[in-house]
This record gives sequence, structure tokens and C-alpha cells, in this order.
Amino acid sequence: MDPFVTSLHMTRDDANEVTPKLSQNFMIEDVDLGSDFMHIPSSMFAALPLIRQDPSRLRFSDGRPATEDILHKMVLLANFLPDARITFKFPNGKIIESVFPAGTSTYTILTKLLPEISTAHSILFFVRTQKRDGTRLLIRPSSYPIGIYDMPNCIWHVEFAYIPDYLKFNETYKLMLSQWFNARKEVYVGRKPANETMLDTYSQEILEVENQNDLNTFIEKIGFKQNCSKVRKYVTSEFSIKVDWCNSQKEVTVKKGSKKYAGLNLSTARINRVEKDKLIFSMKGMDDIEMNDSDAKLLNEFFNLAVIEKKAEEHPEKSLLVLFPEPFQTETSIPQVTVTSKINKLRIENAKTVIDQQHSELKNRPLFGWTEPELEE
Repeated sequence: MDPFVTSLHMTRDDANEVTPKLSQNFMIEDVDLGSDFMHIPSSMFAALPLIRQDPSRLRFSDGRPATEDILHKMVLLANFLPDARITFKFPNGKIIESVFPAGTSTYTILTKLLPEISTAHSILFFVRTQKRDGTRLLIRPSSYPIGIYDMPNCIWHVEFAYIPDYLKFNETYKLMLSQWFNARKEVYVGRKPANETMLDTYSQEILEVENQNDLNTFIEKIGFKQNCSKVRKYVTSEFSIKVDWCNSQKEVTVKKGSKKYAGLNLSTARINRVEKDKLIFSMKGMDDIEMNDSDAKLLNEFFNLAVIEKKAEEHPEKSLLVLFPEPFQTETSIPQVTVTSKINKLRIENAKTVIDQQHSELKNRPLFGWTEPELEE
């Protein structure tokens, strides 16, 4: 599937057989499930941020749009996916492979693997990198299940979305900050030596920090650059983009030759393929820009930021899983039916009944972008 496709028109078989690969097509904003498709759609569609923001963009064969109620049931169906086998790289370079029930939230995985930084989930990204070509997917640690993102031959890690005003001292944060500076430095190599040198210096100095006072001093020292940590820059062969993605308006500046477009809204960014190796990059307030696949791949992360949730989920720890009506034994820590767990005491045909039982609880807790109703403690 074209990585920059924005709409899907599916057959019934297609809609039944989607895989977590769909999550890499995060620009999809319109899905037609195809003829004769009337049951609950696959959980995989819940991996698409634009569908989560507006479930009505997912349509059944009779033209009926999906609702938030259907989205909730799709999320719960992730409990019936195979266990997720996650290869995770820690900030210190250690790599492990862990198995999690597919319904385990990405926030829960963060608390299991890196409990010392889990309270900072709102300023972190979970990053999935495909080993084959380095393609990255940025997601927020949230109540959404890992099963909808679990692709083979990928490695996961956690990185800062931006540098906050305060961090509690620990070795994990030191390593993550150093890696953050090194990653930003790559943008300026061979382009702006002063910025490259500055970021290289920061990446070394943070490793020399030994206590909370040192860390406070370091963050204060770079304070004049603090807002810059919320700006991402991407450079292609024809143009460059800066985006302050944390800004309430997600402000974007685009430079192409002598033209400069400023104050653009990141959420309006879209890309459409018009020929085999010709794509059109559009954004409200800017002339369309033609580019090839190589440039589009460089901008992959930019488009990821265009659709990612503006604010982190307030209560990711409140995620709900399917509760089963019968006692059973399983090697996994969270109840669910999977291929690897081989739990046989609950028949798949009972899934809809179980989901309906849980829906009364699920509908009363906020997901991304919700302000009502208030979550009860």
C-alpha cells in the first residue's frame, strides 16, 4: 500500500484481513469498508489517528458512519489479537524482547519497561522503527493497545517529544537527553556548523550531570533555547520545513527558493500521489509543492506530527480490557484470548456479549480530545 494514501475503498475481505502495517499509513482520513460489511470493524483501524479523532470517517457498506461507540468496541477487540512480541531498545543501548498481551496499553508497557520515567508520558513518544528501511512511527504512550501497532522486524524505543522546563534527575533522562541532542544535530550537519557544534556540546555536557542541582542548572542554561526544542526541522532537496508542533496552532514555516510561507497550520498538511514518482504536498495557505518519493520519505515524520494527538491522554492508566465471565489459567498477566496463550474457556462467539457488558464502563471515560464526562477517581 502507498505509504501516503489518504483514503481506502475496501472489499469485505480486505476489511477483514487488515494487519498492523496499516498503522504506518497514518494519513488515512477516509475509509469505505466495502460491500456487505456490517459487523464491528477490525481493531487495526483504531491505529489511524484521524479515524480516532472522527470515527464517522469510517463508513459501512450502507453508508452508515462509525460512531464513538463502535470505536470503543474496536479497541476492545484488540484483546483477541495474538500476543505482541516487542523488541525494545533501552536508552543505555540494551535490547530485549518481551511478549505482551495484545490488549496491553502502550502506557502500561512504558510503566513495565521504564517505570522511572512513566510519569513523564505526556512529553514522550513511543517510536517504532522498521529495521528494513528505518521508517519511523511516532505514537503517544496511551490507553490504546499495543496489538494494533505490533509489526514484525521492528525495534521500539522512547524519546523526548521536547525538553520540558523541569525533569527529575535520573540516569535514564540523561541518556535520553544526550540522544535527543544528537538526533537534532543531524539536521544541521554540513548546513549550520554553529548549531551542530552547540548541540554536540549539549549532548556531551548532559552526561556529566551528577545530581538534581546539576540538572536544574543545565536546563536553565539551555533555557533560551527551550522553545526551540519544540521545533522540528525537515530539509528536502527542494524545500525546508520548520514546525512548532507543540504550539496550540501547530505553526509551520515552509521555505522554497525565494518563497517563504509562515504561520501555516500543521493539521492541514496532506500529501497525494498523482503519478508513480510524483506527489503533491499541500497545506492551507501555501502553494502546492511537487516532490518525489525520496523527499516524501524525508518528510514522513513531519506528516506523522501533522496527525498525532495534540495533547497527551490525561488518564492512560485507566485503560480497560475485556473481563471474562469464566475463570481460566493463562501464562500472561492480563486476561485475553490469543493464539499464543491458548485460552480455550471462552468461545470467540461470546466476544460481542463480553464487549457489550464492558461498554457501559468504557463509554464513561475520556479518550483523546474528550472533555466530558469527567473521569471518576
